[in-house]
Amino acid sequence: MSTAADSHVIGTAPWLVAAAAIAEAIFTAGAVVFFLLQGLSAWFFAVVALALTASLAVAETVISRIVLSRDALEIRSLRGRRRIPVEDIRGVTWEGGSGVAVQLATGAWVKLPELGRDSQGLASTMRAWLRTTGTQGAGGGGASRGEPSGRTKGGPSTGPR
Repeated sequence: MSTAADSHVIGTAPWLVAAAAIAEAIFTAGAVVFFLLQGLSAWFFAVVALALTASLAVAETVISRIVLSRDALEIRSLRGRRRIPVEDIRGVTWEGGSGVAVQLATGAWVKLPELGRDSQGLASTMRAWLRTTGTQGAGGGGASRGEPSGRTKGGPSTGPR
């Protein structure tokens, strides 16, 4: 098991957290205004629903992160955690508009969460992390750690979205 000193945490970009918080503030203020002007109207309940949704967005942006430890990749979000041992990772790829995905030794693809960061930069960070772990990964093919290109034939666009 790795310690915090052995980990690199990639969190949500601050601008994305701020955007979600601003949206929540706007919807909450809108709910107050609609309540004061119209009471318990349909518009009030609609804006309250938007405010609650924005609250979930704020929580998701604060909690979501990718943790690169010495022995595993951990994906954290509001929906839970997923830990993938480094030995089970075959490679990393990215596509414009699709984000970053990790190919497992089984051939399955795991899409990483959008954190408001550059997909190409995140893929490069992931590849550098995989090189530092010293493992070659199972299978050794696909989007291997040493490939200069971020895209591979048969990448995540061929799998489930």
